[in-house]
Amino acid sequence: MELEFQCGDEICNIGGFASVIGADGTFSAVRNHIMRVERMNFQQVYIPHMYLELSIPASESNEFILHPNRLHIWPRGDFMLIALPNADKSFTSTLFAPASVFDELNTEESFMSFFSANFPDAVSLIGEARLKYIYHNYPRGSLVSIKCTPYNHKGKGIIIGDASHSQVPFYGQGMNAGFEDVKVLMHILETKKSLKDAYDLYTASRHKDLIAICDLSMANYDEMRRGVQDWHYLARRSLERILERVLKDRWLRLYTMVTFRPDIPYSLAYSTEKLHTKILSAVVNTAIAGASVAVVMKGLRLLNQRS
Repeated sequence: MELEFQCGDEICNIGGFASVIGADGTFSAVRNHIMRVERMNFQQVYIPHMYLELSIPASESNEFILHPNRLHIWPRGDFMLIALPNADKSFTSTLFAPASVFDELNTEESFMSFFSANFPDAVSLIGEARLKYIYHNYPRGSLVSIKCTPYNHKGKGIIIGDASHSQVPFYGQGMNAGFEDVKVLMHILETKKSLKDAYDLYTASRHKDLIAICDLSMANYDEMRRGVQDWHYLARRSLERILERVLKDRWLRLYTMVTFRPDIPYSLAYSTEKLHTKILSAVVNTAIAGASVAVVMKGLRLLNQRS
Protein backbone atom coordinates (compact mmCIF):
# COMPACT_ATOMS: atom_id res chain seq x y z
CA MET A 1 0.00 0.00 0.00
CA GLU A 2 1.26 3.46 -0.88
CA LEU A 3 0.22 6.85 0.54
CA GLU A 4 0.49 10.18 -1.25
CA PHE A 5 1.17 13.39 0.70
CA GLN A 6 1.44 17.03 -0.26
CA CYS A 7 4.93 18.07 0.87
CA GLY A 8 5.09 21.78 0.27
CA ASP A 9 5.03 22.21 -3.51
CA GLU A 10 5.84 18.56 -4.14
CA ILE A 11 4.03 15.25 -3.90
CA CYS A 12 5.59 12.65 -1.61
CA ASN A 13 4.81 8.96 -2.02
CA ILE A 14 5.42 6.69 0.95
CA GLY A 15 4.84 2.97 0.56
CA GLY A 16 5.31 -0.33 2.31
CA PHE A 17 2.22 -0.25 4.53
CA ALA A 18 0.07 -3.32 5.19
CA SER A 19 -2.71 -1.19 6.71
CA VAL A 20 -3.62 2.44 7.39
CA ILE A 21 -5.29 3.89 10.50
CA GLY A 22 -6.88 7.18 9.51
CA ALA A 23 -7.16 9.77 12.27
CA ASP A 24 -7.24 12.63 9.79
CA GLY A 25 -10.21 14.60 11.05
CA THR A 26 -13.70 15.60 10.00
CA PHE A 27 -12.98 15.82 6.28
CA SER A 28 -10.96 12.60 6.27
CA ALA A 29 -9.16 11.60 3.08
CA VAL A 30 -8.82 8.03 4.39
CA ARG A 31 -12.58 7.85 4.89
CA ASN A 32 -13.19 9.06 1.35
CA HIS A 33 -11.00 6.28 -0.03
CA ILE A 34 -12.71 3.63 2.13
CA MET A 35 -16.07 4.85 0.83
CA ARG A 36 -14.97 4.06 -2.73
CA VAL A 37 -14.50 0.37 -1.98
CA GLU A 38 -16.82 -0.20 0.98
CA ARG A 39 -20.61 0.11 1.23
CA MET A 40 -20.31 2.75 3.91
CA ASN A 41 -23.42 4.47 5.28
CA PHE A 42 -22.48 8.11 5.75
CA GLN A 43 -24.31 11.07 7.26
CA GLN A 44 -23.05 14.65 7.41
CA VAL A 45 -25.23 17.30 9.07
CA TYR A 46 -24.42 20.98 9.39
CA ILE A 47 -26.54 22.34 12.21
CA PRO A 48 -28.16 25.77 11.66
CA HIS A 49 -25.86 27.33 14.23
CA MET A 50 -22.37 28.76 13.90
CA TYR A 51 -19.83 29.90 16.46
CA LEU A 52 -17.52 32.81 17.19
CA GLU A 53 -14.70 32.45 19.69
CA LEU A 54 -14.04 35.33 22.08
CA SER A 55 -11.87 35.79 25.16
CA ILE A 56 -12.29 37.25 28.63
CA PRO A 57 -8.96 38.48 30.04
CA ALA A 58 -7.69 38.03 33.59
CA SER A 59 -8.19 40.88 36.04
CA GLU A 60 -5.61 43.65 36.43
CA SER A 61 -4.21 41.72 39.39
CA ASN A 62 -3.95 38.61 37.18
CA GLU A 63 -6.79 36.75 38.87
CA PHE A 64 -9.86 34.98 37.47
CA ILE A 65 -12.58 37.51 36.80
CA LEU A 66 -15.26 34.77 37.12
CA HIS A 67 -15.42 31.62 39.24
CA PRO A 68 -12.79 29.28 37.75
CA ASN A 69 -14.52 26.02 38.66
CA ARG A 70 -17.73 26.61 36.75
CA LEU A 71 -19.06 26.42 33.21
CA HIS A 72 -20.52 29.90 32.68
CA ILE A 73 -23.55 30.03 30.37
CA TRP A 74 -25.61 32.98 29.18
CA PRO A 75 -28.63 31.10 27.70
CA ARG A 76 -30.84 33.09 25.35
CA GLY A 77 -33.11 30.51 23.73
CA ASP A 78 -31.96 30.39 20.11
CA PHE A 79 -28.41 31.39 20.99
CA MET A 80 -26.03 31.43 23.94
CA LEU A 81 -22.64 32.59 25.20
CA ILE A 82 -20.37 30.34 27.27
CA ALA A 83 -17.06 30.83 29.07
CA LEU A 84 -14.47 28.25 30.19
CA PRO A 85 -11.39 28.98 32.36
CA ASN A 86 -7.80 28.78 31.13
CA ALA A 87 -4.57 28.19 33.06
CA ASP A 88 -3.47 31.83 32.53
CA LYS A 89 -6.56 33.07 34.45
CA SER A 90 -8.37 34.14 31.27
CA PHE A 91 -11.55 32.57 29.91
CA THR A 92 -12.22 31.25 26.43
CA SER A 93 -15.70 32.42 25.55
CA THR A 94 -17.81 31.30 22.59
CA LEU A 95 -20.96 32.70 21.01
CA PHE A 96 -23.19 30.02 19.46
CA ALA A 97 -26.03 31.34 17.32
CA PRO A 98 -28.01 30.54 14.15
CA ALA A 99 -26.34 31.55 10.92
CA SER A 100 -29.24 33.96 10.36
CA VAL A 101 -28.26 35.84 13.53
CA PHE A 102 -24.62 36.07 12.42
CA ASP A 103 -25.78 37.32 9.01
CA GLU A 104 -27.43 40.29 10.71
CA LEU A 105 -24.22 41.18 12.57
CA ASN A 106 -22.68 42.63 9.44
CA THR A 107 -21.40 45.92 10.86
CA GLU A 108 -19.39 46.81 13.94
CA GLU A 109 -22.36 48.82 15.21
CA SER A 110 -24.84 45.93 14.86
CA PHE A 111 -22.34 43.55 16.50
CA MET A 112 -21.82 45.81 19.51
CA SER A 113 -25.55 46.52 19.82
CA PHE A 114 -26.28 42.79 19.81
CA PHE A 115 -23.89 42.18 22.71
CA SER A 116 -25.08 45.22 24.65
CA ALA A 117 -28.71 44.10 24.33
CA ASN A 118 -28.20 40.39 25.06
CA PHE A 119 -25.01 40.13 27.13
CA PRO A 120 -24.41 43.50 28.81
CA ASP A 121 -22.39 41.98 31.67
CA ALA A 122 -20.23 40.08 29.19
CA VAL A 123 -19.44 43.35 27.39
CA SER A 124 -17.93 44.73 30.59
CA LEU A 125 -15.97 41.49 31.13
CA ILE A 126 -14.59 41.28 27.59
CA GLY A 127 -14.21 45.02 27.02
CA GLU A 128 -15.59 47.09 24.16
CA ALA A 129 -12.22 47.52 22.44
CA ARG A 130 -11.57 43.77 22.51
CA LEU A 131 -15.07 43.05 21.17
CA LYS A 132 -14.51 45.41 18.26
CA TYR A 133 -11.17 43.75 17.52
CA ILE A 134 -12.86 40.32 17.60
CA TYR A 135 -15.54 41.48 15.16
CA HIS A 136 -12.98 42.55 12.59
CA ASN A 137 -10.42 39.74 13.03
CA TYR A 138 -12.01 36.53 14.32
CA PRO A 139 -13.66 34.06 11.91
CA ARG A 140 -17.13 32.54 12.31
CA GLY A 141 -17.06 28.75 12.23
CA SER A 142 -19.55 26.10 11.12
CA LEU A 143 -20.67 23.14 13.25
CA VAL A 144 -20.96 19.70 11.69
CA SER A 145 -21.85 16.23 12.92
CA ILE A 146 -20.68 13.14 11.04
CA LYS A 147 -21.75 9.53 11.50
CA CYS A 148 -20.73 6.55 9.39
CA THR A 149 -20.38 2.77 9.39
CA PRO A 150 -18.44 0.56 8.84
CA TYR A 151 -15.20 2.20 9.92
CA ASN A 152 -12.95 -0.20 8.05
CA HIS A 153 -12.28 -1.89 4.74
CA LYS A 154 -11.22 -5.46 5.49
CA GLY A 155 -7.85 -5.31 7.24
CA LYS A 156 -6.45 -2.67 4.93
CA GLY A 157 -7.71 0.50 6.54
CA ILE A 158 -9.76 1.89 9.42
CA ILE A 159 -10.78 5.35 10.64
CA ILE A 160 -10.95 6.62 14.21
CA GLY A 161 -11.57 9.94 15.96
CA ASP A 162 -13.32 12.77 14.11
CA ALA A 163 -12.81 10.90 10.84
CA SER A 164 -15.47 8.43 11.98
CA HIS A 165 -17.61 10.41 14.42
CA SER A 166 -17.20 14.16 14.23
CA GLN A 167 -19.51 15.74 16.82
CA VAL A 168 -20.70 19.19 17.78
CA PRO A 169 -18.75 20.46 20.83
CA PHE A 170 -21.52 20.72 23.40
CA TYR A 171 -20.54 17.77 25.57
CA GLY A 172 -16.80 18.38 25.46
CA GLN A 173 -16.13 14.76 24.54
CA GLY A 174 -14.60 15.00 21.06
CA MET A 175 -10.98 14.46 22.09
CA ASN A 176 -11.94 12.05 24.87
CA ALA A 177 -13.93 9.90 22.45
CA GLY A 178 -10.96 9.87 20.07
CA PHE A 179 -8.57 8.74 22.82
CA GLU A 180 -11.08 6.08 23.82
CA ASP A 181 -11.15 4.90 20.18
CA VAL A 182 -7.40 4.27 20.43
CA LYS A 183 -7.77 2.41 23.74
CA VAL A 184 -10.56 0.17 22.41
CA LEU A 185 -8.78 -0.52 19.12
CA MET A 186 -5.48 -1.34 20.83
CA HIS A 187 -7.22 -3.77 23.18
CA ILE A 188 -8.90 -5.53 20.26
CA LEU A 189 -5.65 -5.69 18.26
CA GLU A 190 -4.06 -7.49 21.20
CA THR A 191 -6.77 -10.15 21.22
CA LYS A 192 -7.20 -10.82 17.48
CA LYS A 193 -4.72 -12.53 15.16
CA SER A 194 -5.78 -10.83 11.92
CA LEU A 195 -6.29 -7.13 11.19
CA LYS A 196 -9.55 -7.88 9.38
CA ASP A 197 -11.03 -9.64 12.41
CA ALA A 198 -9.83 -6.86 14.70
CA TYR A 199 -11.18 -4.06 12.51
CA ASP A 200 -14.51 -5.84 11.98
CA LEU A 201 -14.92 -6.32 15.74
CA TYR A 202 -14.03 -2.68 16.40
CA THR A 203 -16.72 -1.48 13.99
CA ALA A 204 -19.33 -3.87 15.41
CA SER A 205 -18.61 -3.08 19.07
CA ARG A 206 -17.82 0.63 18.92
CA HIS A 207 -20.53 1.97 16.63
CA LYS A 208 -23.38 2.19 19.16
CA ASP A 209 -21.24 4.20 21.61
CA LEU A 210 -20.07 6.66 18.97
CA ILE A 211 -23.61 7.25 17.72
CA ALA A 212 -24.65 7.81 21.35
CA ILE A 213 -22.03 10.51 22.03
CA CYS A 214 -22.84 12.28 18.75
CA ASP A 215 -26.52 12.35 19.75
CA LEU A 216 -25.73 13.38 23.34
CA SER A 217 -23.62 16.28 22.08
CA MET A 218 -26.44 17.49 19.87
CA ALA A 219 -29.05 17.14 22.64
CA ASN A 220 -26.88 18.99 25.15
CA TYR A 221 -26.98 22.13 23.02
CA ASP A 222 -30.74 22.41 23.48
CA GLU A 223 -30.29 21.77 27.19
CA MET A 224 -27.62 24.45 27.59
CA ARG A 225 -29.41 27.21 25.70
CA ARG A 226 -33.03 26.41 26.65
CA GLY A 227 -33.27 23.75 29.34
CA VAL A 228 -31.43 25.71 32.03
CA GLN A 229 -34.19 28.35 31.83
CA ASP A 230 -37.05 25.86 32.24
CA TRP A 231 -38.30 25.35 35.81
CA HIS A 232 -39.44 21.78 35.06
CA TYR A 233 -35.93 20.92 33.91
CA LEU A 234 -34.37 22.64 36.94
CA ALA A 235 -36.68 20.72 39.29
CA ARG A 236 -35.65 17.41 37.71
CA ARG A 237 -31.97 18.27 37.97
CA SER A 238 -32.28 19.34 41.62
CA LEU A 239 -34.02 16.07 42.46
CA GLU A 240 -31.37 14.16 40.52
CA ARG A 241 -28.53 15.75 42.50
CA ILE A 242 -30.23 14.70 45.73
CA LEU A 243 -30.67 11.13 44.48
CA GLU A 244 -27.01 10.94 43.44
CA ARG A 245 -25.85 12.08 46.89
CA VAL A 246 -28.15 9.64 48.69
CA LEU A 247 -27.96 6.60 46.41
CA LYS A 248 -24.36 7.15 45.22
CA ASP A 249 -23.43 4.60 42.49
CA ARG A 250 -27.01 3.34 42.29
CA TRP A 251 -28.09 6.65 40.71
CA LEU A 252 -25.62 8.62 38.61
CA ARG A 253 -26.32 11.77 36.66
CA LEU A 254 -25.65 11.71 32.93
CA TYR A 255 -22.80 14.22 33.25
CA THR A 256 -21.14 12.05 35.89
CA MET A 257 -21.47 8.91 33.76
CA VAL A 258 -20.13 10.55 30.61
CA THR A 259 -17.36 12.68 32.09
CA PHE A 260 -16.08 10.86 35.15
CA ARG A 261 -16.87 7.18 34.58
CA PRO A 262 -14.80 5.71 31.73
CA ASP A 263 -16.11 2.27 32.71
CA ILE A 264 -19.61 3.28 31.58
CA PRO A 265 -19.99 3.22 27.76
CA TYR A 266 -21.64 6.23 26.10
CA SER A 267 -24.54 4.08 24.89
CA LEU A 268 -25.27 2.76 28.40
CA ALA A 269 -25.05 6.27 29.85
CA TYR A 270 -27.53 7.52 27.23
CA SER A 271 -30.04 4.70 27.74
CA THR A 272 -29.79 5.10 31.53
CA GLU A 273 -30.42 8.84 31.20
CA LYS A 274 -33.56 8.21 29.15
CA LEU A 275 -34.90 5.94 31.91
CA HIS A 276 -33.96 8.45 34.61
CA THR A 277 -35.71 11.24 32.72
CA LYS A 278 -38.95 9.24 32.57
CA ILE A 279 -38.79 8.50 36.30
CA LEU A 280 -37.94 12.07 37.32
CA SER A 281 -40.56 13.60 35.03
CA ALA A 282 -43.19 11.29 36.52
CA VAL A 283 -42.14 12.27 40.06
CA VAL A 284 -42.15 16.00 39.30
CA ASN A 285 -45.51 15.81 37.48
CA THR A 286 -47.03 13.82 40.35
CA ALA A 287 -45.76 16.39 42.85
CA ILE A 288 -47.26 19.20 40.76
CA ALA A 289 -50.57 17.38 40.50
CA GLY A 290 -50.58 16.68 44.24
CA ALA A 291 -49.83 20.31 45.04
CA SER A 292 -52.57 21.47 42.67
CA VAL A 293 -55.12 19.16 44.31
CA ALA A 294 -54.07 20.42 47.74
CA VAL A 295 -54.55 24.04 46.66
CA VAL A 296 -57.99 23.28 45.18
CA MET A 297 -59.09 21.41 48.33
CA LYS A 298 -57.94 24.24 50.54
CA GLY A 299 -59.79 26.74 48.36
CA LEU A 300 -62.99 24.68 48.59
CA ARG A 301 -62.70 24.50 52.38
CA LEU A 302 -62.32 28.27 52.57
CA LEU A 303 -65.39 28.74 50.37
CA ASN A 304 -67.42 26.35 52.56
CA GLN A 305 -66.36 28.23 55.70
CA ARG A 306 -67.49 31.55 54.23
CA SER A 307 -70.86 30.14 53.16
